Amino acid sequence: MEGAEGLGARPEYRQCWRAAKSPECLEGFRASYQRNLRLSLGLAAPPDSRSLITDYLPLRTLNHFCYISQAAASNQIASRQNRKDPMQTASIRWTGEQKFLAVSPSGHAVPFDSDRESNKAPGAMEMVLMALGACTATDMVLILEKKRQKLESLEVLCSGERAAEPPTVWTKLEVRFRLRGTLDEAAVQHAMSLTEEKYCSVAAMLKKTAAFTWRYEILPPAAAQ
Repeated sequence: MEGAEGLGARPEYRQCWRAAKSPECLEGFRASYQRNLRLSLGLAAPPDSRSLITDYLPLRTLNHFCYISQAAASNQIASRQNRKDPMQTASIRWTGEQKFLAVSPSGHAVPFDSDRESNKAPGAMEMVLMALGACTATDMVLILEKKRQKLESLEVLCSGERAAEPPTVWTKLEVRFRLRGTLDEAAVQHAMSLTEEKYCSVAAMLKKTAAFTWRYEILPPAAAQ
């Protein structure tokens, strides 16, 4: 963190920062730090002392000085907000009957309907099947692109069987790729093995309960038809 002398602190704060012994001056540093955080973030009130310590100010600096300029506060908050939180959160809101509206961690709304007779939207386990297809399709497109293959179209068909008794997990899954373009078969096989064994995170989770079969079909380029 920047020192008080480099932040345009008031003279008495500079002197106090050097000594770091006066409780009155340290409290002044703390108050200035809180005020500039409030201004930087547009808060209605400065952060409380606990939030100041745990969220904004490294604990090891608390006993040295607590003054920070508005610019430095902005930079520190930007750095804090740019840190990636490993925990992602989806929200699911009940909308009546067996229907729900989910919002993904990235902010996209997706409806669910667990009643197959009503069938107003996909069910949760259907979404898992579609997530498998989307995940492995992404891998195939990216890998074949890196291999400089001329892929014109790709369709992934995901089929499966579920357990007869609860929890009715997927127990048997087949993934079939239908690719069209000027494609080298060895490149397609290698791409499929990479998504199966290494890259597809959805498949990696489903392998814990389901036996997988992977297939592919290469169709001729559209111009050759």
